Amino acid sequence: MHALIVNKWKDSLKDFASALPSIFESKVAVVNISIAPLSKRGDDLAPPSTLLVFPFLAALTNGYLASFNELRQCALSNLERPLRKSLRDSLVHIVDGLTTFKRQCTQQLYKKANDDLFSKCCEIVSIQVVPYVIRCFEAIYPRPRASEEG
Repeated sequence: MHALIVNKWKDSLKDFASALPSIFESKVAVVNISIAPLSKRGDDLAPPSTLLVFPFLAALTNGYLASFNELRQCALSNLERPLRKSLRDSLVHIVDGLTTFKRQCTQQLYKKANDDLFSKCCEIVSIQVVPYVIRCFEAIYPRPRASEEG
């Protein structure tokens, strides 16, 4: 089950990496889009609507959600620790992918409009995508509260 879930994440990451160049095709005026942190309510599992600004971020998030839906059907407790580590690695891979993309597209990012798009994408990833994916994972495997840890 671990391999199945992790392979789904890897597939989503590959799709994300290959779709990332489409960021420059966005016609959205991103400068005016406000990116708010997720609500503090941990039971709010609705995806952030700002994911629709960049369809590849929505697709990436959907990849995680699809794997979580499968995992939810058979969430074995002995998978929690390895999946939590694999999820952390996967989320780090998103950031690495953005960093690599920025290095490869330096010329295109000299244009203010492209730089604004890329910056807004990074902001959505850091403020919404990563916390949202973690929140959804923790709906399946909740972190123990301090009072429960002993």
